[in-house]
Amino acid sequence: MSILTEVLHKLRVTLRQLCTLFWAYRPLLDEQFDEQQRAVFKFRATSAGSTRDWDILLELLNELDVTQLSEPLKVRRDSALATSIQIIANADVKHVLNDGLRQAKHQLNTGRERVPVEKFAQRRIKDA
Repeated sequence: MSILTEVLHKLRVTLRQLCTLFWAYRPLLDEQFDEQQRAVFKFRATSAGSTRDWDILLELLNELDVTQLSEPLKVRRDSALATSIQIIANADVKHVLNDGLRQAKHQLNTGRERVPVEKFAQRRIKDA
């Protein structure tokens, strides 16, 4: 697995964690903003992770000694990697993430509802 593939995997994991974090704070965020941000995170996570999915499939096939499928699948994997790189590069991910987090922080700091963190956490755990 290449370093680039590992970086994309880490990006996917981070984006999934952000989706979870936004879910946790959902009651305190504007609903439309929350849905928009989670959709952005999910799309980018899917884009970043497709190469890893192909790598896992190739590894499983290798363990099963199904080598006749390896070359065509490697071509598809390389295509997925190129597509991931293009989507992530064109998406200005750093700006999109920073802007989303800045807006979320603003909403959390200026929201009407003030709830002690323990009480809020208990409610979200119950909802989960």
